[in-house]
Amino acid sequence: MSTSAKKATKSKKKPDLTEEALKQLVNELERELTSTKKDLDFQDKKHKDEISALKKKHKDEISALKKKHNKEMSDEKKKHKEEMSDEKKKMSDEKKKHKDEITVLKGQIKPVKKKKDPNAPKRPLTSFLLFSKENREEIKEELDDSDKKDVTLVAKKLGEKWKKLSDKEKGKYTSKADADKKRYQKELEEYDSKSDSKSDSKSDSKSDSKSDSKSDSSDDEPNKSSKQKKKN
Repeated sequence: MSTSAKKATKSKKKPDLTEEALKQLVNELERELTSTKKDLDFQDKKHKDEISALKKKHKDEISALKKKHNKEMSDEKKKHKEEMSDEKKKMSDEKKKHKDEITVLKGQIKPVKKKKDPNAPKRPLTSFLLFSKENREEIKEELDDSDKKDVTLVAKKLGEKWKKLSDKEKGKYTSKADADKKRYQKELEEYDSKSDSKSDSKSDSKSDSKSDSKSDSSDDEPNKSSKQKKKN
């Protein structure tokens, strides 16, 4: 292209955009923007739905796992409970068996009664027992013939009569009971001293018998030695 032609093109001016063209351009841009926004909203909704679906899926999986775990735990607990129940029943049967055996053994064993020493002092009576001893026959006379042998009824009547006594009337039996208690203590001391002397004499006799046996054995030793010399 020649320089003259270049100058001619430069001299030409670009046509200005009309107001209507500008409006069309803006409308096109707005349509593109709206379309883009719709695409973005769609993509966003799609992503949200996918996330929601994944959450639901995981939730269902977790729920299924929990359900499975709870069932396994429930079965395990049930099994353990049944085992414990069987074990308890077994232990109960064993306990009952041992109890029955002990009962049988107790029935076979006869209790050894301690022989009472006829020389031992009699125990002191309480004030109520002294009162009962003194008034028993009188109470029996007040009862019917059928009730006279009822020991419980007689004791009940004696108790009722005892409660009705004044402190002064009861004092009579209290002083007797104190005197009987002193008597018992005195006799018990004498009895214990006699028992101690008897045990001492027994131990002395045992020691004497042991010493005698030792002396006899020592006396026999020289005789044995002399016999051996004669044999030699």
